[in-house]
Amino acid sequence: MRSRFPLLVAIITLAAGCADRQQSARAAAGRGDEYLRAGRVPAAIIEYRNAVKHQPMWGAAYAKLGDAYAAQGDAEEAYRAYCRAIDLDNADAHSLVEAGRLLFAAGRYSESLLRAEEVLERNQRDTEAAVLASRALTKMNQADEALERLEETVATDPTPAVYAALGDVRLTRGDRAGAEAAFRAGVQHSPQSAEAHIVLAHFLAAAGRRGDAEAEYKTGVAVSAASEAANRALAAFYLSTGRNGEAEPYLRTAAAQPNQKMRSTLALADYYLAANRYDAARRLLEPVTSGPMATDARVRLAAIAFRTGAPADARRLLDPVMKQSPTPEAFTLDAQLLQTEHKTDAALASARAAVEIDPAQVVAQYIVGSIEFDRGHYDSAETAFTAVARERQWASAGALQLARVKLASGQPADAVAFAEAAGDGFMARLTLARALIADGQVARARVELRRLATTNATAPELAVLLGSLALAEGNVREARAEVTRALTLAPDSADALMLAARTAISEGDTASAEQYLTRAVAAPRNSFDAHRMLADLYVSRGDLARAEKTLEQYIDQHDDAAAARTALGIVLQAANRPDAARAAYEQAIALDPADSLASARLARLYASDEASVPRALELARTAAASLPNDADVHDTLGWIAFRAGRLSLAVTELERAVALNNREPLYQAHLRTVRTAVAEAAKTAAEVEAARAAEAARALKSEQ
Repeated sequence: MRSRFPLLVAIITLAAGCADRQQSARAAAGRGDEYLRAGRVPAAIIEYRNAVKHQPMWGAAYAKLGDAYAAQGDAEEAYRAYCRAIDLDNADAHSLVEAGRLLFAAGRYSESLLRAEEVLERNQRDTEAAVLASRALTKMNQADEALERLEETVATDPTPAVYAALGDVRLTRGDRAGAEAAFRAGVQHSPQSAEAHIVLAHFLAAAGRRGDAEAEYKTGVAVSAASEAANRALAAFYLSTGRNGEAEPYLRTAAAQPNQKMRSTLALADYYLAANRYDAARRLLEPVTSGPMATDARVRLAAIAFRTGAPADARRLLDPVMKQSPTPEAFTLDAQLLQTEHKTDAALASARAAVEIDPAQVVAQYIVGSIEFDRGHYDSAETAFTAVARERQWASAGALQLARVKLASGQPADAVAFAEAAGDGFMARLTLARALIADGQVARARVELRRLATTNATAPELAVLLGSLALAEGNVREARAEVTRALTLAPDSADALMLAARTAISEGDTASAEQYLTRAVAAPRNSFDAHRMLADLYVSRGDLARAEKTLEQYIDQHDDAAAARTALGIVLQAANRPDAARAAYEQAIALDPADSLASARLARLYASDEASVPRALELARTAAASLPNDADVHDTLGWIAFRAGRLSLAVTELERAVALNNREPLYQAHLRTVRTAVAEAAKTAAEVEAARAAEAARALKSEQ
């Protein structure tokens, strides 16, 4: 008996400890329930976590924890808690459905369907599982099966959720009348359901029946004044129809709700930001220091600092977010700050990170497009600006930038179309005029410029374009008058100074042209065109050293400028410095592999080195593909093909060069040389074939 007594005490003590832990877990869960009902979700989460800490095998506590995380909008943690609940109790229908809903929201439809089917295997009448399964089936292009299931479900449980799913499936199958009937049946069976009214209102709004839609949205709010979903739906309707002022009261009501599944505090803050009401946004966001909205609130506060001229404060607020958990919005703001700091490479990297996570980050897309455009990477710029143009509020801005991209990449007809779609703003119409000029529609361009001048008399850009038209037509006097007007309005305008230089050159006054171009390259926003014009002027005088210095000055300021290195290579070649020219072309191609002029020039230099002929042929092919109507490029490719022993290709390319320019003796000479080589090769091949035939005949005769 004495030996059994300690064991008995240990068992009793262990049982008492288990009871204490169980009691503590129940108490914590009870407090969590109270907090959740009171809308104190963070406090509820703490208590539910305490419950599972005391009783790790209690599946119901994990389900409650999942509900709390879902109420807080933390889908990842909610899913993790639901999965743990399911592991502990695979018959937990609630956790299975909620986990399935999270999977559905993440686009994982087949997994969502599996969760729903697990519930339906035990209870075919589980409405929530049936609705989830039907929605997943619809997304998986199995609408007929989804419809059949829902029609069976609605017969036994006509809830708003079932009718909403039924209407969506019918809409997917193209049955608009049937869809509307289902949505209206949902309202009829549950007139006090805000969800039913919202679903019907969405359908009516999408059909363009705005009056009917507004009435349903208002009814949804009327039957559930504190519903976050109903207030957000009506606010979104007003915002989409341009009635922003009417949206604010409903956004404020939604943001006042304690358990926000739709992050309405952030939505209201964004409304204030869009209206430049920074103080109101700041007052709303500053109290949000914890929970799932804290990071986004901090990013928005940083954005307010940035917009109100306090970039240092913006950086102070943003940096902790960038170090811990950067969001797409954080990356976007970081890109904006880096742009103001003139850190272009870093700005581009952050903007690209933003759109990689969320392609709908329109500001980040705009930054990507702008930087790539400035670097001459027009394909990348076009991709980014196309994404910008898809956003309704940014459509005009995106179209304008696409017009600029098309114009710069030599597609004036497309530029005209995009500029016309960019609206009636000054920059849109000015870009249209430029596109019309490039497209050869000079008369229409002049009309557009004159019309703009009536309301924008002080715009130097108009004088520059009108002067350029006059100069192109040989009207130097009118061009000079426009030059005078442009320089009066903007003495440091690089475009005006370049027009002045071209006008002076047409008058034979190269000294004045040099003065104008020297001022142009010193202008704050100088361009490569100004440096190139000045370098060309020096080359025309034989002053290659100053031409080289001018281009190097631009390269020092723009280390990513491929075209400037190509121009420098041409000058170095003219100065009989082939090794330096070769290096310049190689740098240009490293920066821009599509630089066809650099490819063609470098190919000629490589062709002189037997070991580099294969690379020369590759470069020449690239150049010819980009410049199909450039005779010199085809001559280069043809001659290099000849050096590589590709006689058929050589003939084809040299014939193309001669066809494009039959007045160039060098092309004719190259073609004659290659044709002679072809004839000699044919003759040699014939002689070899004849010798083989004779040898075969002799062998046959000896055998006989």
